[in-house]
Amino acid sequence: MAGIRVNTGVKRIDVNDNGDYITINLNDNTFLDRFFLMYENLVKMADESSAKESAVREKYKDYVGNKNGGSGDVERLPDGMIRDVLSLYKDAGKTMMGEVDGLFGEGTCKKVFGDITPSFELYLEFFEQLTPYLQEFAKEKSRRISKYSAARTGNV
Repeated sequence: MAGIRVNTGVKRIDVNDNGDYITINLNDNTFLDRFFLMYENLVKMADESSAKESAVREKYKDYVGNKNGGSGDVERLPDGMIRDVLSLYKDAGKTMMGEVDGLFGEGTCKKVFGDITPSFELYLEFFEQLTPYLQEFAKEKSRRISKYSAARTGNV
């Protein structure tokens, strides 16, 4: 028996100049749902982090001031405030790393971003750059499925 091979529709996308790539499979009916859920989580985390940063700044508002007694002198921000703000964005970035690696495969963030904990802006840029690929693959999938429509196969 010769066997069969099904084209699963896995697409490779180059992500750096070292030849590394990620894969997307739009024939996995859960992929787009998981992708958009991850994007929604990113937006939610960005909003929550912004609110948390405001709370941290509020906590330290009496300690932030310039030489003339006004507020907002970056050179005189309390160390604790800076650490607290940096920590909340670092934690959010690590959470997103787990989600991205979970969807696209272990090591995706390292391939795409290098040895950093990416900011929200970098994740958003990554998703924006993926969008045309998703649209192209969805159109391709739609074309392939149309050949099986009832009208074309005579099952009207």
